[in-house]
Amino acid sequence: MVREYFRWRLEEALEVLPTDSAMLAEVLNEMFALLVGEEEIKGWRPPALEEVLSRLTEPLTGLH
Repeated sequence: MVREYFRWRLEEALEVLPTDSAMLAEVLNEMFALLVGEEEIKGWRPPALEEVLSRLTEPLTGLH
């Protein structure tokens, strides 16, 4: 859930980056606040161990 949210936010920000960097700054600030514990995502639960292990072998896709 978190990965999909930030992927969507980053894609949205990168679309307008050539003309406006404010959206990218906003996304990076959100990520930083989450990482340092200033913010939390409501309703988020850690992924199950099986899910994490299965993703270790997934190829990286959607990166441009």
